[in-house]
Amino acid sequence: MLELLRYMNAIHPLSAETQALLAIILKEHVVLKGRHWLKQGEVCERIAFIQRGLFRIYFDSGSKDASLWYNRENEVTISVHSFFTQTPSAFSIQAIEDTSVLYITHNQLQELYARYPEFNINGRRILEHYYSISEMHVRLLMSPTILRFEIIQQLYPWLMEDERITNKMLAAYIGISPEHLSRFQNRRRQDLKK
Repeated sequence: MLELLRYMNAIHPLSAETQALLAIILKEHVVLKGRHWLKQGEVCERIAFIQRGLFRIYFDSGSKDASLWYNRENEVTISVHSFFTQTPSAFSIQAIEDTSVLYITHNQLQELYARYPEFNINGRRILEHYYSISEMHVRLLMSPTILRFEIIQQLYPWLMEDERITNKMLAAYIGISPEHLSRFQNRRRQDLKK
């Protein structure tokens, strides 16, 4: 709970009353490794703050899963369109490892927005952040394959460094084969030695 309050207060300070209400309405849940927080086709009824763990956001394209993003500690996870329109999600959110979250429902969030206008600033800034990430992801996918690896290194170095993100997972995110990723990584190591 303290990490979430730090996260929220860093965005925009919350009143003591808002913080007290959050402490009452937020629920804690552990999603076991391999289990889903949300499945494609379900309505995203909860927004979650990750206390510990890692989620994979993906969609099933019929022939294979396409990884869209990974959410880790001190981040929010959500299917944005599904949550705010309360319609079925085009994406799934799955735990890569046992993942502990604090969550609030769509209705509870709307009540918070109505009752505590300052909380709207937090919501808007969080949405701006995730919308920006979404646009950068589209830019990544529009880039030539060789540039995707370089963009990841610049924008999201944690994906390259986090031991929980396997080469297979990283390759799926970039949209290349694990063999291509291995070649890029080897080339990078050789360049660093020069």
